[in-house]
Amino acid sequence: MTTPVPSKAPSAPPTPRPAAAVPPGPVDLSKLIVKRRLGLPPRVLIYGPPGVGKTTLAADANALFADIEAGSGQIEVARYPFNPGEADEFKPRDYDQLCAAVDNLKAHRAYGYDAFAIDTGDALEAMIHRHLCTKHKVDSIEKIGGGYGKGFRAAIEELRRFQSRLDELRLAGIMVMIICHAQAVTFKNPEGEDFDRWTLKVHASKDVSFSAQLIEWSDIVGFLHFEGGSKKLTDDSSRDTRARGWSTNRRLLELAREAAWDAKWRLTTPMPAQIKIEAAHPWSQLAGAIARERNSALPIDAQIKLELDRIGAEQFTTAAGNVTTRAVIEELLTTHKSDAATLSRVLAGLASTPAQES
Repeated sequence: MTTPVPSKAPSAPPTPRPAAAVPPGPVDLSKLIVKRRLGLPPRVLIYGPPGVGKTTLAADANALFADIEAGSGQIEVARYPFNPGEADEFKPRDYDQLCAAVDNLKAHRAYGYDAFAIDTGDALEAMIHRHLCTKHKVDSIEKIGGGYGKGFRAAIEELRRFQSRLDELRLAGIMVMIICHAQAVTFKNPEGEDFDRWTLKVHASKDVSFSAQLIEWSDIVGFLHFEGGSKKLTDDSSRDTRARGWSTNRRLLELAREAAWDAKWRLTTPMPAQIKIEAAHPWSQLAGAIARERNSALPIDAQIKLELDRIGAEQFTTAAGNVTTRAVIEELLTTHKSDAATLSRVLAGLASTPAQES
């Protein structure tokens, strides 16, 4: 007996596709376009030879540290607790843990600290290399993608992603600092004799440069070093013609690029190309310039009031040698409130006036 085959149910009619959404016409954003400064904290890169005080400089900026290389154990700084209660409590175990820390700091506004400092940039590079080697299951960054510099290019792409994370932290009002070691390398000069110069102690080649990506991203690049040099002895009692090194033990921060180092000052607030770093408060000069830069996004009368607060005295002598009072300046704000040129000159004079000792 033949088993009857059930007949197929009639297929349902196809569901009609929804009508394609009509793309909106061009939106007029002309009323939303504004010309102003954002007033964001800067991205700071400080590099220099060992023992010159890079970590101490960043600590004075009220920074919370990610001590990647665990090299600041003898310095009293605020440290992010990557592994609470563990022996390696303050050192990230891998790159993912560091990224999670940045996200956590963004959510909690860096727990009240003004800055987040990564110590060091060369340790960050090594951590990214290990992360990529694990991801691609190779034992060397040079083997990724079959070699030919592909691993170093992948490291720079990962650095860009990490910098985007740091930029989100910056949007929350937190200054980002990266500390890096320096090394002296020979610069192949296309216009004359080769010479030695200081560079970041990270990978840098003609086509692929971790160093260049760090420098390009930063708003402030400072080379910190001891004042010193060399000189040949010319007195008759010495037959040795070799140059002798000398040092004053003063620490200098270079903020303008020279043949011997890279440096940068992207802020509009004027700053000397070279500043002496004081032992008591090494960050103070930079702090003042950065504060004025951020305040520049405010109306000019608010900037003047902030400068008066910084000076901190009812009567004071300006940098030009003129004796004035806070009351006189406040009266001027009322009588010249529409005179931008006059208020700009007043602001410039106050900005160059040091804080008064109480």
